[in-house]
Amino acid sequence: MLGFTYRHIGQHELAIESFLQAIELKPEDEFSNLGLGNSYCAINKLIEARDVFENVISFYNNSASAYSSLTVIHSKLGAEREKIEYYKSHAESLFSRFTTGYYDHACFEAICGNYDNALELLKRAIESSEDLKDL
Repeated sequence: MLGFTYRHIGQHELAIESFLQAIELKPEDEFSNLGLGNSYCAINKLIEARDVFENVISFYNNSASAYSSLTVIHSKLGAEREKIEYYKSHAESLFSRFTTGYYDHACFEAICGNYDNALELLKRAIESSEDLKDL
């Protein structure tokens, strides 16, 4: 998808335009919506990003990426602790359901400042990966 290419080269406004076009064709596409939310975050449009991630959860309640992004956004926006903990607990719960989620969960823990948890999860990710197990 063109939006991801624009995002990776730092053309966030073009990425947003591309993601909006993709969403117009397929409104409940999780990846286009996540890309849009991440593009808004990249240019510090946190309210818009929050709205996109909350929309993702409305149609895809198991989106650990949306929950973890909302945790960070609400922290930056100064939301009350209960709201931040709500999103954080959902993200952690979803990450723990999938072995492939160890790496993503580790990144999330590191962003939240839980470095010991992040290291433990990275260790689990390596141990559970057939490609990395023998390194």
